[in-house]
Amino acid sequence: MNRFTLENKPDNENQKTLGRSSILQFIWLLPTLSVLIAFLMILTSGLPFNKLHTIQDAFYVQQLSRQAVPETLTLLDPVWGSVIIEQPEKVLACYDFLTSLPFAESGEKGIGRIRDRELSGTINFLDRASIHFSIYDSVVVDGIAYGDANTKLKASFLIQDLYDTLYTPENLSRLIDRYTRIVLRMDSERINLSTNVKKQLQEEISSCEIIKDNDCLSELLQGRGRAVCQIEIYTNDRPGENGSRQSPQIYIAVYGNGLLIVYDVDISVGSDMHLFGELNSVFSMLE
Repeated sequence: MNRFTLENKPDNENQKTLGRSSILQFIWLLPTLSVLIAFLMILTSGLPFNKLHTIQDAFYVQQLSRQAVPETLTLLDPVWGSVIIEQPEKVLACYDFLTSLPFAESGEKGIGRIRDRELSGTINFLDRASIHFSIYDSVVVDGIAYGDANTKLKASFLIQDLYDTLYTPENLSRLIDRYTRIVLRMDSERINLSTNVKKQLQEEISSCEIIKDNDCLSELLQGRGRAVCQIEIYTNDRPGENGSRQSPQIYIAVYGNGLLIVYDVDISVGSDMHLFGELNSVFSMLE
């Protein structure tokens, strides 16, 4: 019995030694395991759990790649109203202009008014927030003013290109319907157009052809002669200073050969649109 006990004693001591060694190894590995666990927690902290994720097809990937591309541009002018521009070249030109502007320096001297009334707009995207902008004294994008000494010139070219979508016979006819006071001026005589005459004039202008061909325009300008009369559109009927009427906002010079030249006094010096058509409602009043 004693011999049996003596023979098994070394085995018990070996087991105890191995146990102590395993515990020491585990204790030494604890810092490493802690670092690994923390690293895994950081990697997985942003991943949602208990949700099913589906891998989309190629069309979905294409949609994602186009989500930052502007789709449409809604333009708003206080006089001419609003229009939705869908031509990619015009939308991209406006987007590129707005996103390339430098910040306006707070101490920088004024660069002068870009235009005489505010033009505002919204660039709409497929899958991201829209961009809102306005152009007046400066260019403001989402409430932040941008610009430098070159901004005024660049903005003027951009506005001129965008306004081609507003300057149409259809939009001009809507102005006649929208505003109350439409005046026919012949030398010093002025006649307020009646509701019936305005309705007929609206239809006639809507049917006019816009002239963009330089050769055709040059021929009409050479044979226009003296203006027969002038149509004046007043966008504000409130009296001006000293009780006098304010000046008209839109002028339409009418010529005997069918040429109509449209002027917007706030936009620029010179004509803004050339039309060709017959205004029987006006010529009947001249007889």
